Amino acid sequence: MATFNDAYKLVVKHEGSYVCDSDDSGGETYKGISRRYNPDWKGWDIVDKYKRSYRGKPLSKVLDSDNELELMVRNLYKDKYWDIFELDNIPSQTIAYQMFD
Repeated sequence: MATFNDAYKLVVKHEGSYVCDSDDSGGETYKGISRRYNPDWKGWDIVDKYKRSYRGKPLSKVLDSDNELELMVRNLYKDKYWDIFELDNIPSQTIAYQMFD
């Protein structure tokens, strides 16, 4: 059976870190989580706190070292993109990953 942890490691590796690109349809994103499409995600409170503290400085390093924020990212991916499709029940990790991604 497929496992969330294996799939998550691959997805988050490709999603990167913090980006705020006006040309990106998702707008501001953190590890692939778009503020436009996930405006109520509580992780934005943490991102905003760091944005106020680190004005004009690269945020990725400090955001990526926040354990609480990392847990919030994992939980969002698991709840909204893994569990909703019951991917634990897929016998192939490859297929589950493709559906998850």
